[in-house]
Amino acid sequence: MDQGARTTDHVSVVLPYFNRADCLERAASSVLSQTYGELTLYLVDDGSTDQSRTVARSLRDDRIVHIDAPRNVGSSAARNLGIEAARSNLIAFMDSDDEWLPEKLETQVGHLREAQGRGLPIALVGCAWRYSEHVEAGRTFDPGPFDRRDVLRGRVGGVGTPMLLLDRAVADARATFDPRMPAFQDRDFVLSCLANDSLVTVVPRVLAVVTRGRSDHVANNHRAAAAWERLITKYGTELRDDRALWAWYHYRAARQLFLAGEVRKGVSHVRPALAEDPMPKAVHLSLTAVARTRGAALAGKLVPYAS
Repeated sequence: MDQGARTTDHVSVVLPYFNRADCLERAASSVLSQTYGELTLYLVDDGSTDQSRTVARSLRDDRIVHIDAPRNVGSSAARNLGIEAARSNLIAFMDSDDEWLPEKLETQVGHLREAQGRGLPIALVGCAWRYSEHVEAGRTFDPGPFDRRDVLRGRVGGVGTPMLLLDRAVADARATFDPRMPAFQDRDFVLSCLANDSLVTVVPRVLAVVTRGRSDHVANNHRAAAAWERLITKYGTELRDDRALWAWYHYRAARQLFLAGEVRKGVSHVRPALAEDPMPKAVHLSLTAVARTRGAALAGKLVPYAS
């Protein structure tokens, strides 16, 4: 394919991988099998030490471009390598252990252009998704559109990395994945894309299948706690403008630190956390600090509260 010849709606798909020899072919094949064929798949090897690179190089399709990170730089930096190499404004992101349904890109590109045709500054399109062990997602996805404050408030579902389609002609030009985010990189990326007052919308149809439960997934209590603290640092000015939102982020940071066993550090977030909705938060935080996961479960039974 002529790398210089691109239609307006050509999609660059960025798929980083690290030691995923067992599932990489399935993930890549779900991209290459899309009904929307105008795409380039950027396979970014993040310093794999197993047979992942061999698996990647065995895939035969002239739409594939291989990128090798100089070392294991992490998924965010690896995605940024793909973004830098991409030659189109439309960029989709795929995780190496997930799958797309065949109509994913075709549906999202159509949704994006229809919304933009109505004058909406849509920079991102997400989609509904389900776990691999379930036939249905089991939840309702609101299409929006949503702004940056909605994302900060956690009101937007369907915008994890394997669900996202980005139009960087509309998004904030400075948007990249933050390598310093230990978790929630997708939320942070969406926030960075919408820094210019553009919007995100969601296709309320299941188009992605997510795998969970792998031992090498980055999400854990310690990383999640550090991520909440980094979000507070990065977006503190905006969060302080909303008393309830400021309290909520500190509550999430405290709760996650308690789950991680970092009680002393978690206590530093309790006072701002209790500035709003103090009673249910106090119950949840107290029991979680004392008994971690068992305490959190007990609190959920005694005082149901979003966590």
